[in-house]
Amino acid sequence: MAELPTKAWVARLILLLIVILCLGCAGQDVDGGLRLGIATDIGGLDPLASNSSHSAVTLVFDTLIRKDGNAYRPALATAWQADAGQLVWTFTLRSAVTFSDGTVLDAHSVKFSLDRYCWLRQGKGGLADVIAKTEVLGPTTVRITLNRPYAPLLDDLCRHSLSVISPDCVEPPHNIQGVWARVIGSGPFVLMSNKPRQHAEFSRNDVYWGEKARTAKLLLRIIPDEESRALALEGGQIDMIYANWDGHGATLTYRRAQSLAQKGYNVITGDSSINKLLVFNTVTGPLRHDAVRSYLYEVVRGKTSELVTGLLAPGEGKIATGLFAAGIDWPEGSLPAPRRVAKPEQMPTKLRFLVCSSEPHDLAVAQLIQAYLAEENISLFIQQADRASFWEFVDKKEYDLTLLATMGVPYDPWGMLTWGFAGESAAIYYTPELARQIELLQHTTQQQRAEVQTNINKLLSASYAFVPLYQEINFAVVRPEVIPFTLLPGQAVLLPWEKMGIKE
Repeated sequence: MAELPTKAWVARLILLLIVILCLGCAGQDVDGGLRLGIATDIGGLDPLASNSSHSAVTLVFDTLIRKDGNAYRPALATAWQADAGQLVWTFTLRSAVTFSDGTVLDAHSVKFSLDRYCWLRQGKGGLADVIAKTEVLGPTTVRITLNRPYAPLLDDLCRHSLSVISPDCVEPPHNIQGVWARVIGSGPFVLMSNKPRQHAEFSRNDVYWGEKARTAKLLLRIIPDEESRALALEGGQIDMIYANWDGHGATLTYRRAQSLAQKGYNVITGDSSINKLLVFNTVTGPLRHDAVRSYLYEVVRGKTSELVTGLLAPGEGKIATGLFAAGIDWPEGSLPAPRRVAKPEQMPTKLRFLVCSSEPHDLAVAQLIQAYLAEENISLFIQQADRASFWEFVDKKEYDLTLLATMGVPYDPWGMLTWGFAGESAAIYYTPELARQIELLQHTTQQQRAEVQTNINKLLSASYAFVPLYQEINFAVVRPEVIPFTLLPGQAVLLPWEKMGIKE
């Protein structure tokens, strides 16, 4: 007698049918194109808008330079040089580069993009407050003058937010205060349509200055639920799931990827440059006391190996050894030295753990830490929040413990240092001296940098503000029909589109 299907199997079959029907209603497939399943809308693709997908922005726009690991390489700029004081930087642009509307990308386009960036970000710290002026010296030559040396300049110019846009992207055109109106870039793809909560369709830019995308068309399908994305892959509705789309690490778990591999799908792995961190609220609540944080740090750090083994599948990641992942240009020394700490008298018996519900591992991490702290007679209340609410709670410091991640290439180390530690609104930890040292590091010479980095590491190690947990791998799961490719080393945002396509 045949065995009756289990309830779980029936539920999975019903969900698969729903996914197929919903995606079928969402729009036609792209003929001969590549289809990716992603979790959230791509936004308006304004590089300076917080709701724009980082990864999608890189499809349609380019930056002046790029960063692979710790090496800079040309993009829209073929060469750059600075004067002896590193205040005046001259960039030589590629000639004959055009935007998707056929207009020429020249030095005026670069000046417009930088002027708009500075106008929107003025007073918020960073490059916008350091650029004194941007000048056009010729059709393919731009000069950036700084009001003081700024070590992160090249790193900043690699970020998607510093993409070069057409002056016609805004309305009225060529007005840096204009409203974002249209997507006109020079990237490997051209945006054809963008339907929120459904899909976004792109066509290959056949006049792209670099190596052209292999696939003629690209479809990004919005599938918020992780299991539904996996079912869409199995049902032939998408061709690929990239785990770290937008650098969130929220698109697919490695365990599910392994399950798909057993069914004949290919798993492509690469190095990641992102660390997951347990973060303590050092501003409000009981964890503002150093003694409480140092005790919790020792409890969790002592269990990190057990946590990683219990949480991650074999080969999925490794224990983090510092604030920054391996591959980020930062010296070791950001962790406190191991020590035995007595349980302080003011140790609370109840704590709040805030987790983002769209991050697959975060709830499991919180539950493991909940068990560890229960052994210390500390009760941990786990509060889940969607991504938008999560960041509101983080900004308001409405938690005792939470999980954050470093930013990876090309954003770290500068991105995490300035966002996490360099202001009174710092996301992780702030002291005036730490902020001063980070500010000094931004404006110091190469010869002085090592000493300042050492000072910063000493302050970080004394803060007990965070516990590095693990460094995950980067991976994608693809259907057998997808041409094999290699992920870019250390990258979480860029993908090798010139290698990616469907087998003929």
